[in-house]
Amino acid sequence: MSGATQINPALVQALLNALNAQDTERSSELLDEITQLRTSELYQQLSHLTQNLHKTLDDLNHDDSLLIQTKHDIPDATERLQYVISATEDASNTTLNSAEQALSSLENLEESLKTFYQMTRPGQFKHYSIKCKMN
Repeated sequence: MSGATQINPALVQALLNALNAQDTERSSELLDEITQLRTSELYQQLSHLTQNLHKTLDDLNHDDSLLIQTKHDIPDATERLQYVISATEDASNTTLNSAEQALSSLENLEESLKTFYQMTRPGQFKHYSIKCKMN
């Protein structure tokens, strides 16, 4: 708080004296005077903040490159992220399809080997199975 807007202790004492004497008219005048100091300081600070806000907004309007860059970058980043998500999904599907095909090929190979051993060595076939599970 600046020195110009500090409350004068003499005003406070005069207000207390007027209140003790039940002089409502004088009490109201002194209270208004003390309040006016605070209100004046508040208006000065508000005025300063408003000026700073206007200056900042004016600076932003003059420097459109920041706003233009932001308007360009946000959609671009969104598009890139969407591409990454789509590419990851496609790669996952391709990997799962390949794994399922490999499992199917192993099962077919197992059946073929079983048939081969049964035909070439009847009665000597021992069951060998390939254990593959997809989680």
